[in-house]
Amino acid sequence: MQRTQIYLTKSQKEQLGRLARRKQTTASALIRKFIGKNLPSKIEKEKGKKKQPALLEVAKEINQLGFSGPSDLAENLDEYLYGGKK
Repeated sequence: MQRTQIYLTKSQKEQLGRLARRKQTTASALIRKFIGKNLPSKIEKEKGKKKQPALLEVAKEINQLGFSGPSDLAENLDEYLYGGKK
């Protein structure tokens, strides 16, 4: 096991302590059990979600729709980004 530190609100710490005493275990054991039970299911749910397309893929899709940027973008980037002259 590896040691770690977490921050809990006063209420959370008190509730965790009460539960640990009632279950006759430690707060650490309860936290490990909760993480072991819940973290794998969260990871599986994340795997099922569609990933956001990378910026380059989005740019290609926009290009295929016929949109293009200004022809002088490289020369006047600051003006386009910040609205000011070079």
